Amino acid sequence: RIEHFGSEGDRYLGGENLLQLIAFEVYRQNIEVCRKESIVFSTPSEIKSISSELKGYVNSSQEARLNLKLMMEKLRPFWEENGEEEDSEFQISVFDSTGEMKSNLKFEVDFDKLKEILSERIEKGIRQFFSSLKNVFQARYLDKTKDVADINIFLAGNSSKSHLVMELFKKHIDFYNNELSESSGKKKNWI
Repeated sequence: RIEHFGSEGDRYLGGENLLQLIAFEVYRQNIEVCRKESIVFSTPSEIKSISSELKGYVNSSQEARLNLKLMMEKLRPFWEENGEEEDSEFQISVFDSTGEMKSNLKFEVDFDKLKEILSERIEKGIRQFFSSLKNVFQARYLDKTKDVADINIFLAGNSSKSHLVMELFKKHIDFYNNELSESSGKKKNWI
């Protein structure tokens, strides 16, 4: 039997949103090159404010949005963990603020920082998920949840294939399994 207790979600946790975040970080890491070449960039959907060092170079122009997309595609193999070795630099062709293509610009990349950003952002979403799940097992729904033995978590989308997503889910499953078991007095099985 499937019971629906409510819905909460993180609309910025999809793969494209995560790609936007790391693409923007690479832009930020290379702001000096971008200033020199007048390269503009668009902000990821969830970023509401930018640092003063980026002002004038971050906007919503067609060139800025296209540069964000180009950088996302360049970083897609990294996010999708296709097994390619990561160099600390790569070349990319992007547009300047006048729409002129700047070919083969060299960008430095701190892949450890990108992994950290992904990990922190994914973990934020997972914490939110488990917080909502924990609320379901509180007094409000106790009559419906007291006999629940199995909890099934269905992950969808390409992001759920990431080993990072699975590692973080496992970490939180272990933590909340113990916490929910203690509060309900029964061991829960997570599938």
